[in-house]
Amino acid sequence: MSLGGLLMKKLTAIIICLFIILSISQMSAFAAIKLVYDGKVHMYDGRAVSLIINDKTLNPKVPPIIMQGTTLVPARAVFEEMGAKVTWNKSAQQVTVTSAKNTIVLVINSEFAVVNGKKEKLLMPAKIINENTMIPLRFVSEKMGLDVKWNSASYEIKISEKKTETDTSQDNNTNTSSGVINNISFETSSEKTLVTIQSDSSISDYSKLELNEEGKSFRLVIDIPEKSINISQLTIPVDDGRITKIRSAQYQLSPKKVRVVLDMTSKLSYSLDFTQDKKALLVSIGGSISQEDKLNGSQTGTVEDYEYFNSKIGEDNTVALKDEGEKICVTINKNKSQEIKVQRGTKPDSVEIEINKAKFKEDKFTIPISSSPVTSLMAEMIDAQKGKITIITSSQVPYQIYDDTGSLNIYIYKEGYKNIRYENSGAISTLIISKADTSKQVTIEQGTKKNEAKILLPEGLADIQSGDMYINDEMLKSFEISDENDSGREIDIKFSVESNISYSVRTDTMKNIYVYFFARDKVKLPDGDILIAIDAGHGGKDPGAVYKDKNGVVKVEEADLNLDIACRLNKILTDLGIPTVMTRSKDEYVELHQRPNMANSMKADLFVSIHNNWIDSTSVAGTMTLYFPYDDANSGLTSKRFAEIVQAEMLRTINTTDRKIVSRPNLVVLNSTEMPAILVECGFLSNDSDRGKLTTEKYREQIAQALYTAVIRALGEIEK
Repeated sequence: MSLGGLLMKKLTAIIICLFIILSISQMSAFAAIKLVYDGKVHMYDGRAVSLIINDKTLNPKVPPIIMQGTTLVPARAVFEEMGAKVTWNKSAQQVTVTSAKNTIVLVINSEFAVVNGKKEKLLMPAKIINENTMIPLRFVSEKMGLDVKWNSASYEIKISEKKTETDTSQDNNTNTSSGVINNISFETSSEKTLVTIQSDSSISDYSKLELNEEGKSFRLVIDIPEKSINISQLTIPVDDGRITKIRSAQYQLSPKKVRVVLDMTSKLSYSLDFTQDKKALLVSIGGSISQEDKLNGSQTGTVEDYEYFNSKIGEDNTVALKDEGEKICVTINKNKSQEIKVQRGTKPDSVEIEINKAKFKEDKFTIPISSSPVTSLMAEMIDAQKGKITIITSSQVPYQIYDDTGSLNIYIYKEGYKNIRYENSGAISTLIISKADTSKQVTIEQGTKKNEAKILLPEGLADIQSGDMYINDEMLKSFEISDENDSGREIDIKFSVESNISYSVRTDTMKNIYVYFFARDKVKLPDGDILIAIDAGHGGKDPGAVYKDKNGVVKVEEADLNLDIACRLNKILTDLGIPTVMTRSKDEYVELHQRPNMANSMKADLFVSIHNNWIDSTSVAGTMTLYFPYDDANSGLTSKRFAEIVQAEMLRTINTTDRKIVSRPNLVVLNSTEMPAILVECGFLSNDSDRGKLTTEKYREQIAQALYTAVIRALGEIEK
């Protein structure tokens, strides 16, 4: 054989070897894997796909699978890496992916998904593959606002936060946003760990997300919009038995968002609130946030604060504050064309100044004040032509007004009213006298004029100071409290309305006296007989939710709390002359259908069912109101509208966490009633804070007050 032939033979052998090696490599790359889904075994011989999230390569137990042109990925491994919460409902075969703003629900083998309550069609359904929940990547990612890029050459999928064209310039200019998170700190005590997230300007909002994956520590994720972050330590070690570390990052660039993650040792109770100046967000783990925490976290009023406030409010209405010893003088400049109304605010305690023809430069802004009893100044535009400046105080205090040509002087006295306060919900006014001798009779009589009345207090009934309490709201002008004499004292009332005023007096077991007022013309109570059905949930052999101590001893039963609140509500209404019917007035069992049937047979106008909640999580707290969604509002009031009124009054009165109104068409007491009906879950017995408050008479009385106000407001919307 010639030399050329020998070389050719060797070259051919080398090519064959290379081909075999390459073939083996290709066979290895495309080796089939066994997939079990839909009750069968399938061999998958597709090319392996690499998954890269925020420049991090993931290696999940089940790799991404391409089926019918759609990439399926393991839900938990992928989307929790992106900061979302993934939950699995085995009985419903349902996976839910929740981000800060969107909720996506997919059912195994269903061609539809539900995105924020709206049904949308899928190209490929979610599936259980090798005991892992696999969901369509692109559909879920795009609904969550993520950027998904596919590289066909390398078979790579890259997922990241979606950026806009303006992000490039913003990356190098993070401190020119609407604010900067400039410090994160924590304090640890025996009761709680208090985390302070500080900004250089007001924090307008936040959202939170719980991540509680089995086998991992509980994580509380907090997102703060419209902020950049500029702190030196992005990971802060804590290790105090509650929190292991605090992590923070610039989570989004457009729109801007800062993310703070608290890694906790386990799922502990927690609460969030703003400081008084709203320049910091407080997160308390293991205990509640006190008023002192809110004040301590606030930056006190400075010259720069006043300059900021006046720069936003404009030249016409600049504000100055002067401490004059026994009183604080707040001076508000005004021009000749502006009309001003001053009234007392009660939620929070404040003096409100409404200004017509105002031209504030921003819709709403606040500064802290360190001159007690004034705690802060707030200004906001009510509408295009009217602004409001609010002087927020630490308690109800006397004030006087001096209206000059070019300015309004408001004197806030440092000594507050003693054992007496006023509250107004908009529909009802209440005067509350505390630490009173409730064995003595309080009476009300009509004054010499239609819009006047007198409250007569026997001698020694209560220790209250004399003087004028200016109100000037839609219901009352003022109370004038006389000095005590041999027969007692009078409280002279001047009403703001020329109307038929209803009033009543009631007492509670905590030595409080309540004097209620409402204008029947204003509230528009329906003509004819009125009847309110009050349903105390559970009872007798059905205790409802039960809280036991660590030794298994029953400490609190829901049925008892429900009945107590129901009886308090019943007394308030009947004292005012409004008829009621109670489905139970003692600890007895009442069959479920019997409750709506009783209300229906007596033709009640409203049905109020009182309950308390339980969930297998000690961190969940707050109030929700349930309603039946399909009534036709023959009375002019729907159950949904009734629920809105109840929820609003509960939030206003007891300052609870808002767990919203919820449609519940499957509840008998709601779907079997023939009148507007709601079921209010006042709080969670499973939460330490809610349970602690619910076991106090004061809190249950406040709930009854809230429900009473809601009932009166709702009656005003019924057409008879």
